[in-house]
Amino acid sequence: LLDLLREDLHLSATKEGCGEGDCGACTVVLADTDGDGLRYRAVNSCIQLAHAVHGQALWTAADLACDPLIDRQGAALHPA
Repeated sequence: LLDLLREDLHLSATKEGCGEGDCGACTVVLADTDGDGLRYRAVNSCIQLAHAVHGQALWTAADLACDPLIDRQGAALHPA
């Protein structure tokens, strides 16, 4: 999933740290339906297979930074 995000989709906000799921630098949020609502979970994208998230909503650090409730300073993310 990390390679898909960074290399294919050119979404650079998700970073690679250890590449083994230990450091959390590549964490993304996934959501799938759970009854009438959504169930959210944080996953390490470096060890998550891309096809396994089919049909789920995905948020990266870039999505969170664009949220006006979170990004109170209006700061842009570094492109690397």
